[in-house]
Amino acid sequence: MNSEAPMLVMRADPKPESRPGFRAWLLGSHLAEARKIPGMRDVTAGVSPGGTWYVFYEFSSTETFEQALSSPEAAYTRGTWERWDDELEGRTIEVWAPLVASPIQVRQN
Repeated sequence: MNSEAPMLVMRADPKPESRPGFRAWLLGSHLAEARKIPGMRDVTAGVSPGGTWYVFYEFSSTETFEQALSSPEAAYTRGTWERWDDELEGRTIEVWAPLVASPIQVRQN
């Protein structure tokens, strides 16, 4: 992982009865579809012992981040999550991005 590149972290909690189908979809098609998003460096996923899935979407750079999220490929990939809305107990998305120091302006009177 590149600590300078932005990343989305998705946490999804499929209902117990939906876990096998969710796993098959996530690993069988979603990861490959997400990798087609322009500016996407990599997508990886893992599951906790309690059944919570974590998906890490790593982008190439901060410059391509917004463009990647507004691409048709990203819209399609987001849309495929809708099928799971009723099958999840919860889902969260976090954006991780490097902090950039801003110059501080000091005004003296």
